[in-house]
Amino acid sequence: MKAAVLHGRNDLRVETISDPQPGSADVVVDVAACGICGSDLPRFAGTGIYHYPIICGHETGGTVSAVGPGVAANLRGQRVSVIPLIPCGTCRYCQARMPFHCAKYDFIGSRRDGGFAERLLVPASNVVGVPPSLTDAAMAMTEPAAVACHCVRAAQVSTGDVVLVFGGGAIGNFIAQWAKLAGAGRVILADLRPRSLAIAAQCGLETCDAGADPVGVIRQLTDGRGADVVVEAAGAAAATTAAFDAVRRKGTVALIGRINGDYLLPAATLTNILRKEIAIQGVWGFDHWRQPHNDWRLACDALAAGRLVVEPLITHRFSLSEIGRAIQMMTSGREFYCKVLVMPQEEA
Repeated sequence: MKAAVLHGRNDLRVETISDPQPGSADVVVDVAACGICGSDLPRFAGTGIYHYPIICGHETGGTVSAVGPGVAANLRGQRVSVIPLIPCGTCRYCQARMPFHCAKYDFIGSRRDGGFAERLLVPASNVVGVPPSLTDAAMAMTEPAAVACHCVRAAQVSTGDVVLVFGGGAIGNFIAQWAKLAGAGRVILADLRPRSLAIAAQCGLETCDAGADPVGVIRQLTDGRGADVVVEAAGAAAATTAAFDAVRRKGTVALIGRINGDYLLPAATLTNILRKEIAIQGVWGFDHWRQPHNDWRLACDALAAGRLVVEPLITHRFSLSEIGRAIQMMTSGREFYCKVLVMPQEEA
């Protein structure tokens, strides 16, 4: 099969390797689409990864083409999304049904081979059947949609809330959409990039230019009170500071964006946190074991039913042989992108 194999920093090669062979409890998935996550970029060209060689890519799905002897034969031929986290199942967090806090987890695309390949080997327990209405592209968006779902639940967005989201990338956009589905009375997405705001508008979201005083906008909308929930999904220090300014007293700030480098908390921001008694909620990953709040299943169903708008977010599609060009485009900053997909079954 063809795969994009990372042999070292800035050393990504599309080459022919052996097809994966399923063990007793495994399946092989013919990958239909795999998203390039922002966390993939430093793996290719920045801080590196756990080991080489490796195939990256964790936002993925496709069709089961082979099953191990311990797996039900009728799974073959089914379209599935792939949960990237492989928990140990035995630690205290796994026993508490919190797999994303597993101390000994494995992860598809960063610790073991992932979806930038024609075929992917995964445990059968990590695939979830999807309805026919879910497109290949939308199937690859299940992971960011599940992360966004988890964020809205963790922040406890309630009916009638005013919610401000900083960051119009795929996850920030999905967070705003989920907040609306959760019953928020007003949801505003703030971003510096006009294209991100245009995409958000296509998704039915209210927008605000992050460079034009979003804190003032929120205060005006709420008679000076502030937003009930503010989500920082931009990974920007300025947005993090603004989030604590924009939230109301006893409100919640959810932090999900990754800031590259250290962030010095201004004294005035710390005073805001103390005096307003702001609840700070860190967000990471998603729940996929808990019922009825299985973020993965909720995301899959919402995408399939069209409750989450996905197509405007997908700005680029590349074949597997073009993945180097895709990475270069994303890291150079020369072109706007939102979600970039690699389609391993398609040729350039």
